[in-house]
Amino acid sequence: MPILQTLEPGSRAALLAALLLAAAVPACGDRGEGAEQRAGQASDFDDLGVEEQARVEVDPCALLKNAEISGQLARAVSPSERPNWSTLEFDVTPTEVEWGISRRCEYKFQSRERAGGGPVWHSDFNVMVIHAGAILVPERNRVPVAGAGPEIFRSKGEQVYYVTKGAHAATLTSFPGSREGDESDEDATRIVLLRRIAERLP
Repeated sequence: MPILQTLEPGSRAALLAALLLAAAVPACGDRGEGAEQRAGQASDFDDLGVEEQARVEVDPCALLKNAEISGQLARAVSPSERPNWSTLEFDVTPTEVEWGISRRCEYKFQSRERAGGGPVWHSDFNVMVIHAGAILVPERNRVPVAGAGPEIFRSKGEQVYYVTKGAHAATLTSFPGSREGDESDEDATRIVLLRRIAERLP
């Protein structure tokens, strides 16, 4: 952020205070994005020299394979609808977007099953890789994910799931849940992908 280099020390302190205040105020928009926005604010703190960190080197779009994603999306199709589909495969398109020193991959997906000239289901989700120290979710707001292990948790009140490994953490946001069991099994799809992400984090 080149403009910050021209700020006087007093102005830098005021800007830091404003950023800290912003981090303390819950987001008013998409709750699924709130935790990621707070994680991204850590990049602003880094730019102010509060903590010197290099840009994350891990490619967020390389942490999941399209076939793995398609397989878990198939599990999110209702069992009552599956007999009407000729295929449960999905086309997945990942795109990395700028996100400060963190790195974010936005995935768009659509079913190969068609109806009315278009896919029966299309939507999106995202994966972001951050420094582990940039997780701004307090312990009291970290909800364990049943059967996933202590390295995986979600942010209370938000559809943001975290996995930590060494110096890195990754988030999985807005990925659909499993429809194969009852509500207690809903996170099964997310757990599979978070474990794949953890395997590929350095």
